Amino acid sequence: MTVVVPVHSGPEGEAALNAGIAYVREFGGRLLAVLHRPSSQISNEDLDQEIDELSMRLEAEEIAFTVVPNTRSEDLAALISGTAKTEAASLIIVGLSEASNHGKLVLGTQVQRLLLEAPCAVLVVREGQVLPQSQQG
Repeated sequence: MTVVVPVHSGPEGEAALNAGIAYVREFGGRLLAVLHRPSSQISNEDLDQEIDELSMRLEAEEIAFTVVPNTRSEDLAALISGTAKTEAASLIIVGLSEASNHGKLVLGTQVQRLLLEAPCAVLVVREGQVLPQSQQG
């Protein structure tokens, strides 16, 4: 089973990555971390450093993973959906940010499109949200 997680900075990105780690730890499979950084916004050295840092973090979690960097400036929803289809993923996990001025959750257009177009289930987590753990033992 492959779980696709788009990785980006911010609390919602951290929530998605943490949920992906927890999910793979609980149910097995592989976490496919899609690191989307358009080449116009990041140098090759900085991208390599981000890949190394993310790889070290996931190695420390002792889960199966693959980091897929993407530097093309393309539609993020299409990129994630296409990656999930190519990898025959079972699940996509994305983070959702909270609008600070109203205290309400805002479902971004990329997440909305992903919910409609994804070839597999999509789990949307809020920043600070933790997945419940299994009671198996």
